[in-house]
Order: sequence, then structure tokens, then C-alpha cells
Amino acid sequence: FLLCRCVQVGDPALAVVADCCRELELLSVFGLLGVTDATLDALAKPGRCGAKLTTLDVHGCRNVKRQADEELLKLFPKLTCFTHHS
Repeated sequence: FLLCRCVQVGDPALAVVADCCRELELLSVFGLLGVTDATLDALAKPGRCGAKLTTLDVHGCRNVKRQADEELLKLFPKLTCFTHHS
């Protein structure tokens, strides 16, 4: 699911994606400045897509601060690819 450069999209919209797309394996929100760690929390809630997510691209999302592998694997146990703002 790609939402790259959709500047109006932020945490509230991604909480809906997390709730409605429970089989989601790939999510790219490249360049969305309205995305924060709250999106990671929403994706990781039980019953949402966090258990299936293998690829997450938050490059350019400067308000996403979580980047430690251990913490991300706790949230998303199947995560194999994570791209972030450096």
C-alpha cells in the first residue's frame, strides 16, 4: 500500500488503514510529514496489520523517532525491511 507524498495524510488516516487493512504486508508513507510514532502504535495494536507487516517505509517522515531494530521487531515481528529518515 503506497501513500507516498500524499501531504494531507497523517496519523488519523493511517489508523484507519491499520484497522481496515489487517492483511497489509507492505506500507510506504515516504515523505509524509504528518506521520509520527502514533502511526507505528496504531499499526501494532492487536488485531491490526502489525502482525503481518514485513516492509515499512517511513523515509522522509521526520516525526517518526522509533528506529531501533529491537523495538521495531517487538511491534512488527515479521518486519524484514524498514526504511527511515536518517
